[in-house]
Amino acid sequence: QLFLETLGELVRTAELVGILALMQLVQGQGELLASAHRGRERVVLPTAAALATRAGLALSGLAAVAAGASVTTFALLALAWAVPGAIVLRLRLPFPASRPRLLPRIPALLNILRRALPIGLGVLFWTVYFRMDMVVLGWLRGEVEVGRYAAPFRLVEAILFLPAPFLVSTLPLLARRPPGDAEARSIFLQTQRILGILGGLFAAVLVAEASGVLRALFGSGFPASAPGLVCLALTIPASFAAAPALNLLIAEDRERDYARLMAAGAAGNLLLDLLLVPPLGAFGAALATAATEMLVLALALRRARVPGTVPLLLAVSAPWLILTAFLLAAGAAGLAPGFRLAGGVLVVYPLSALATGALRRGDAGFVLRVLGIARR
Repeated sequence: QLFLETLGELVRTAELVGILALMQLVQGQGELLASAHRGRERVVLPTAAALATRAGLALSGLAAVAAGASVTTFALLALAWAVPGAIVLRLRLPFPASRPRLLPRIPALLNILRRALPIGLGVLFWTVYFRMDMVVLGWLRGEVEVGRYAAPFRLVEAILFLPAPFLVSTLPLLARRPPGDAEARSIFLQTQRILGILGGLFAAVLVAEASGVLRALFGSGFPASAPGLVCLALTIPASFAAAPALNLLIAEDRERDYARLMAAGAAGNLLLDLLLVPPLGAFGAALATAATEMLVLALALRRARVPGTVPLLLAVSAPWLILTAFLLAAGAAGLAPGFRLAGGVLVVYPLSALATGALRRGDAGFVLRVLGIARR
């Protein structure tokens, strides 16, 4: 009986691994097709397909949990929801009628890998340096400090992915223009200004309302993590400002510069973690991440070499500093959180952004045109 139970467990494990491998294959093809759409400056369809896939999987997963389903059922659901999106993306992509080769020519494949390797290394370095804090924190200070750091970190990490569709959509616009082109410079500066406004909004709210945000999202046990959240919130405007410059390096075929910047970020973050985590714990890890993002921002702007960037960043910094001051003053005056957030986000921030020139007419139209929602 023990032999049969062991054999059955092995079979179930092999079955699960096979389903997950097939799911990864389908999702990989879907990502390639989505990239082909984005390269043709079509971002709405791949974004809609990704959202529909994740929403369908989430709803199906909740139903499966209610029915007491097994892990294998979850794997089958993930596979099933990955297929329709890939099919839709393939049908809407005007590939040539000729039958594609299953195996590309080796020289062409090696050339693709050679050009893509620096980008892959850069993404790897970014992943390492942005998640290194958890490892070093657990190693030097233990699981309690990791838990204290994890809540604000996960929140900020989720926010940092918000500009991705917009950045992906601006990449082909920059790539099809020669380096130093006036139109490319205009696209870059407008992208950086819009992301600066967005990042400043998140930073101001998280800095001024750190304890309340943590209590609302994670419960009463996490307000002690507020200093770490305040520090991590500063990475949002820095990361949002650096992203267009990193995007520009890739668009101008300077992938090696991108990889070097990310490697510098990983090395700097490791050094700062080793210096700051032992005495400061979770707050030291947050401080190391914020300092690393500032370092990457400075290096990215230096390598991008686009005139007018620094004055623009100073201009978009003013509204979020005004909003932060308003929220702190309103909180000290005893105004209810809902009223001060509504007044700050809906009134103070837009008016200060318009008054300082950070927000301009035509910005909304630019975003819609870049995302492919409105005509260029």
